[in-house]
Amino acid sequence: MRANNNREEATVPTVIAQCPRCDTSVPVISTAMLVTATPDTSDERVAGTVTWLCAGCDDLVSQQISWPALLQLVRIGVQLVEEDETDPRPVHPDHPADGAPLTADDVLELHELLSTTNWFDGLESPSPLKGTAP
Repeated sequence: MRANNNREEATVPTVIAQCPRCDTSVPVISTAMLVTATPDTSDERVAGTVTWLCAGCDDLVSQQISWPALLQLVRIGVQLVEEDETDPRPVHPDHPADGAPLTADDVLELHELLSTTNWFDGLESPSPLKGTAP
């Protein structure tokens, strides 16, 4: 038995997406899709891509879309992802950040610093000038 309330339940818009890989048409809720705008493509008709997980083949699918389709998807609540030129991933030891590698003198200086009793205090304050004790 359902209670009869005067309030309306919130509904999430659904899109019928056809997978280009398995040719299955499946309903996908708008919050399970992502749209990426890429207006700088060579084809003026292509505005970006829409990405979703196909329930037919369990594959992550990306498909190019036109401007009207992109705008309609964003209007119904599909998340618009802005592409950023910078890579937000943290630096990994296999892919170190640019910069000069440590020299033998740098390693010796680090060991000397760590042998002092107050080396941690130097981390909390501004770094001392090179050649002066912390």
